[in-house]
Amino acid sequence: MLDHVQRNVDRFLHRMSTDPLATVAKFYADCLVDNSKALEYLQRNALLGVGRDVANPLQIGFADRSLGKCIPKKIVKLGRELRSKLEQVGVYRANGREHFRGMVTLPLWSFGEGDILAVSGIYGLRIDRNSGGEREQSIGAGIVNAQAMNRFDELIVCESVREAWTFIAAGHENAICALGDVAIPPSVQARAKRVILASPEGEAGPFAACESFRLRLPPGISVNQYALKHASDSDPLGGLIRHAPWLQAAQKQPEEVVAWYNQRLWNNYLRPTTISFALRFRTCPMRGT
Repeated sequence: MLDHVQRNVDRFLHRMSTDPLATVAKFYADCLVDNSKALEYLQRNALLGVGRDVANPLQIGFADRSLGKCIPKKIVKLGRELRSKLEQVGVYRANGREHFRGMVTLPLWSFGEGDILAVSGIYGLRIDRNSGGEREQSIGAGIVNAQAMNRFDELIVCESVREAWTFIAAGHENAICALGDVAIPPSVQARAKRVILASPEGEAGPFAACESFRLRLPPGISVNQYALKHASDSDPLGGLIRHAPWLQAAQKQPEEVVAWYNQRLWNNYLRPTTISFALRFRTCPMRGT
């Protein structure tokens, strides 16, 4: 039994050394499950859907100040190395305290080689406004709910993490939000057919060629405030999405996206010149795959 526990500890410390951001995000997600205060905050603020498993694909977490107890102390070489690495990526401050203590957290994702997603940052939202410190903080850069770009051909593009989080908690799992400078590969951009802009001043960014709509909210009301105000209604955000005014038709795809499609379809034994022509006029039968 003790050997099994030690192996788990060794694996945890190894992951912390090789992939600290992903390991910390998963650690925080495990901490959330048993923290009633954090769960109540999420539920009260329309950030945790009714009846949903908290161990969800978003990996919502909570920094309960217990991370340091799971890492060897500084007097041990491994402890010094791990704490130094966590300070380098921003999880620890120079004073040795956790950056996100007392915050609910979300991992931020970026695309790597082969369009594989990896945790590249963490976002935090303080649950106790009276505890001092900034209400929202983040380290690194990346996309909240980046997995949605591989699952849906219609995306809700949000300007703030809280907007995207609110949509996802309400069951609209195609919402995304980017923090910092994040590159989205052409192969991923090409999957999107439509975008819904959630903010009055929001832009489609890399999805500018898609057919687009803009959410119409009452003046001065945010997505989260609207969800809270209409909490007793049946899918109030869905109503906003369905009635979002149309902005523009789909545009010609960028050249690099056209090239990606041609190569992919050529590999499937189709003539690339024919498909290129079809793609430019939005009639490609492979659209959204």
